[in-house]
Amino acid sequence: MEDNRKKSIYGSDDISAVIESNSFADDENDYSDFYDHISVFYRILSFFFIILFLIYIVISSFKNAKEFNFENFDYIARNFALTLEELKDDSGYVIEYNIDANRDCALFGEGLAVCGESWLSIYSATGRLTCSETFKYKNPQIATSDKFVLIYDFSDFEYSLYNAFGKVYSEEIGEVIRGGAVSDSGYYALITSSEQYNTAVELYDDTFSLAYRFNKNQFVTDIDINDNYLLITSVSASSENSYDMEIQVFDIKAQKVLFSTLARNNFPLECGIFAGGFAVIGDNYTSIYDFEGNIIGSFDYEGRVPVDLSLNDGNTVILFRSNSSDDECISVILDASCSLRYEHLLSEKVHDVEVCGEWSYYLMNDRLIYTNGNDLYDIPLKDINEGDKLLSLNDKSIYLCTVSKAPLFDLSND
Repeated sequence: MEDNRKKSIYGSDDISAVIESNSFADDENDYSDFYDHISVFYRILSFFFIILFLIYIVISSFKNAKEFNFENFDYIARNFALTLEELKDDSGYVIEYNIDANRDCALFGEGLAVCGESWLSIYSATGRLTCSETFKYKNPQIATSDKFVLIYDFSDFEYSLYNAFGKVYSEEIGEVIRGGAVSDSGYYALITSSEQYNTAVELYDDTFSLAYRFNKNQFVTDIDINDNYLLITSVSASSENSYDMEIQVFDIKAQKVLFSTLARNNFPLECGIFAGGFAVIGDNYTSIYDFEGNIIGSFDYEGRVPVDLSLNDGNTVILFRSNSSDDECISVILDASCSLRYEHLLSEKVHDVEVCGEWSYYLMNDRLIYTNGNDLYDIPLKDINEGDKLLSLNDKSIYLCTVSKAPLFDLSND
């Protein structure tokens, strides 16, 4: 008997497969609708952020309209070219400048800044002169960062701020200037004094406005500054023959004192900020602090008298007078945790001393000596005088700033 029921064109065995296929298609449609909604949401969100960005550009443009000028665009272009200049490892050169017994010099990035009684010259990493300025200062002193040069008239009232190509600001203030420091961000600080107070530290922002003032009853001996912190060391008399060091660290971004502490029986000589914290050198011991004010390490001189020193990136070299003769001295080299690296006996007069990493450098009457505690090298020199200065660019390159020139010595092949 024939079955009159209508059969599926797929056959009875394929019905379940068709159902499953239709179910999968429905799921695909659901996923497609979901991602369509998500994509629409993100398109709206991205459009919203583009509008916000354009509004920000417009507002910033109006707010900083005065900054859009030829001078600033010219500086950007010239500074970009300056940053491309590099000193090759196997190169050395001699920078020549005006003869001036009252000169001062400092590293400026990988180049050099030199000032005399009436002039300033700034040189790039290849020894190229990028800035030449004149002024009328009685006793000019120099402080530098990688991007700015601060010149101030010591014991007078005027200072000027320069970049690699020229003066950016100058001011005469109402207090006598005793010291200064400048950061890469354009923030800078001045040590000042007047009849009303012993000393003060004035912190200026990158618009040359006074941002903060620290009035001190004590005498401020040194300051250092970077983009984040201002370090101040000052001295106070604890007894007739004893002095204490006050150490104060100011957080520039938070606009508050980070910590303040007292180092007993230690007259402050020099201070510095480095990647690991703060270094302070006194006449009785050297200490390293972390960014919370905790002592990382300390080195006691055990009664020895320091006669010269150099501080560089937390590393320290200190010369102590020897009992044998006036010229003979003992050199002590400390690392960035204030641990002793090595000691070195020097049997003749040292004109200047410098440190970079594990290497220490000594300017003698007729040669430059440098050592890492294991190896000792020397370079013969002529016409060394009082006031000649060593500036280490890195552990294998060092400037010798004399009365009229500054040769850069390449020590990499020794």
